[in-house]
Amino acid sequence: MPVCLTADIIASRDHPERAELQERVEAVLRNANDQFGNELLVPLTITLGDEWQGLTRSVAGAARIDFRLRQCLHPLAIASGIGAGSVATPLRERTSQMDGPCFHLSRSAVDAAKQERSAATVFRTDHDPRDTAANALCQLLHALSEQWTERQFENLIAFIEHGTEATAARALGVSQPTLHQSLARSRGKTYLAAREALFRFLETCPAAPNSPTGRSADA
Repeated sequence: MPVCLTADIIASRDHPERAELQERVEAVLRNANDQFGNELLVPLTITLGDEWQGLTRSVAGAARIDFRLRQCLHPLAIASGIGAGSVATPLRERTSQMDGPCFHLSRSAVDAAKQERSAATVFRTDHDPRDTAANALCQLLHALSEQWTERQFENLIAFIEHGTEATAARALGVSQPTLHQSLARSRGKTYLAAREALFRFLETCPAAPNSPTGRSADA
């Protein structure tokens, strides 16, 4: 069952450089389309203002893409809605040319995320227990990341990219104990472990008993 990811930058109208912001978003979306090409049924594109949308093969795939975009667009606050359902039209090059319950659920979810007035991801699929757990875990993950300083974020990204504290510390020009202390204070490794647990949960959660197809949205 297709999954629609809709996201919007919170308070983007207040950004001092709107043109530069949109160029940045477009570049990030192009990179994500390249990186997640096998997961995307319809590429990510800007639909209106600073909002973007794409169609994925799975709920887990949509979540991975959402977190990747947030990482690339840090420190911008983003509201995201992930909706799983049927598509009433043939696949097109852009989701703006399509329609169906999948898109309606995603729109409803992103509207709910915007009401949080901070970074939020809301899931609305065919499986209420899965949505409840995923929404709660995303809320905690976003709340944790919003507390990071710019240096803590840079240190965590270096750790992600280089894989070990030692190599990340060398790339940053700091000592390994300094990097370790930063990751500990930011709960960076806890964040990464919880994020991967979320992805695994979304990948392995059993089919919803009320699904009309008898299959989960990840099928």
